[in-house]
Amino acid sequence: MKGLDPVVRDGKWEIDLRAQGFGWHYVLGPATESREQAIHRAYARLEELRAARLAEPHAQLELTAGAPPTFAQVVDRWQSCKRVGAAASESYVAIYANRLRRELGAYALADFCDGHGADRMTAYRDRLVAAGIAPTTVRNTFSTLGQVLSYAADPERRWLPFVPRMPKMPAKRAPRFAWIDEADFRRVRARVYADVSPAQLAANLRREGITSEPALYIEQRKLWLSWAMYTGSRTHDCDELVADDVGLDTGIFVRRSRKTSAMEEQFPMPEPLIEDLRAYLAFVGREHFRAGEAIGGGAWSTVARTIGAIAKELELGPLNPRILRRSFVRKMRLLGYSEAECAAYMGHTDLTMIRQVYARVPRPVGVARSLWRSPVTEKHGAAVRTRKVLAFPSAQLLKKG
Repeated sequence: MKGLDPVVRDGKWEIDLRAQGFGWHYVLGPATESREQAIHRAYARLEELRAARLAEPHAQLELTAGAPPTFAQVVDRWQSCKRVGAAASESYVAIYANRLRRELGAYALADFCDGHGADRMTAYRDRLVAAGIAPTTVRNTFSTLGQVLSYAADPERRWLPFVPRMPKMPAKRAPRFAWIDEADFRRVRARVYADVSPAQLAANLRREGITSEPALYIEQRKLWLSWAMYTGSRTHDCDELVADDVGLDTGIFVRRSRKTSAMEEQFPMPEPLIEDLRAYLAFVGREHFRAGEAIGGGAWSTVARTIGAIAKELELGPLNPRILRRSFVRKMRLLGYSEAECAAYMGHTDLTMIRQVYARVPRPVGVARSLWRSPVTEKHGAAVRTRKVLAFPSAQLLKKG
């Protein structure tokens, strides 16, 4: 913590705590003690002062008429006015609003008015950290808390005179780069719902409101996973996968904008994905997809739980849709694709995510710049263009190293 710098004055160690909201000239001990001992005493003194402040009855400020008496009611009103644009965002807001309502809702709104507010939030942060809550979750919790307090201090309401100072957040953990190779992915894919009895699977489908036959549903979920693995698509893109975006004859898939139905961009499909699509058609007994046909099975809310349990059983480590997306980029890098090309496939506008999260693998030495194969010439008016098909290497080239 910055600011705890004891100094010797009149033969005694003293500390200035004005930066922490207290006074100065706090005596810590005789100057004969070491500086390390003085610093330890300074931390202990600061904790004593904070505990004493929390124990004192705070001044009940005259809040604006109509101000909710408890913090839980403030959270309720903030959540009812919070504008969210997607179901995922609404779920995110509900998770952290429920946490604040459960853990801080009993406080009076006046508890966040003066110096007590900053100290109570500091104590809340320390309690979350001591409970082993992930630093990212702590940060998200306090981000939501800050929004609620800003809502209460808005000039239209003035329930609070000002927003208390937020405490320092715990440092972020270094992200763990996990991925899965193609051979292990095929093992996981083959075991999707393999151990689930038909009766239990049918019950799950009824609970999810899905009318497909269990065998067809399993094939659709396997295709869902192949689409995520071999195109690097996000979860919602896999949920909304329809046959109109798949061109088996041309080997090209279309990524559409989520905001409009306009075509966004076209990309070639890897050969393993084309084989999986043809295998699905063989299963349903057709040669072509129907217009508007949903071929991924719709939204799959339990995908991370399902494939995570299979990967754990196979001793493959963690696995979820984000790891599948990350594995796609890693394979592209092993194939010799540049960061800009990977970013285009992933739908990123810059290279930050590619460099920091998705592609922590050096470009292989001795691998050609482009490992496309099976060039196909297509005529489009007077122009002639060459379509390239993405070829994934064999499993031997993708051993973890």
